[in-house]
Amino acid sequence: MEPPPAGSAELQAQLLHCPAPPTHPHPPPRPPAQAVCELLSIAGAELEKSAKGKPRLEAAFRQLDRMSNATRSYPARIRFVIKDVLELRAQHWVARREVFTVSALHPCVAGRRRRRRAQRPARIEG
Repeated sequence: MEPPPAGSAELQAQLLHCPAPPTHPHPPPRPPAQAVCELLSIAGAELEKSAKGKPRLEAAFRQLDRMSNATRSYPARIRFVIKDVLELRAQHWVARREVFTVSALHPCVAGRRRRRRAQRPARIEG
């Protein structure tokens, strides 16, 4: 069965029926925290617009804010992933930078190197 499209009402309904983030003092396993951040970075803007999704989103972001400040409970990598999602929401779901893949960067880097070599003055051998 195909998953529903990213902005669909069906996906929003499924997300609303997800259990609330845990509020106990013990940190949840690390991979789910990263998965929640990835999900929110994709579907958070749509949930923000939804009347039903807004209260759940507020609760999730309060929990994420607490998690991002719990320096001893989570590794730095997870805290930075959380802070990136918090920042994305603060900027109204507009990414601050374009995300590049390695394959997309490779031609750019090669082009820059060629331009730098062309701009260097010729060596004088004597």
